Amino acid sequence: METTTLTWLAIKPLTEQLCCSERTIYALKESGLLEAGKHFYAVGGGSMRGRHVYALESIRQVLLSETAKAVAIRAKNAPETYDPDHLQALTGRNRR
Repeated sequence: METTTLTWLAIKPLTEQLCCSERTIYALKESGLLEAGKHFYAVGGGSMRGRHVYALESIRQVLLSETAKAVAIRAKNAPETYDPDHLQALTGRNRR
């Protein structure tokens, strides 16, 4: 059996490590992407309203996966295009 050591953190240090907001973590929980017992656990009698401790590496993997999905959907639905006139206005350069 493979064992993995996870880093368990409270919400504030977790968000600092992931460079995201607490709101992002709460949104992931509400959407069901973070599972109790897998991505976090509750301290203090197991209450879901109690203090939670989060697995840094597991949540990072969820964020990476969701980012990849969003990029794939965006690329499929609306590939990036560039208007030469707009590009010229932004860079202040004339195209020759």
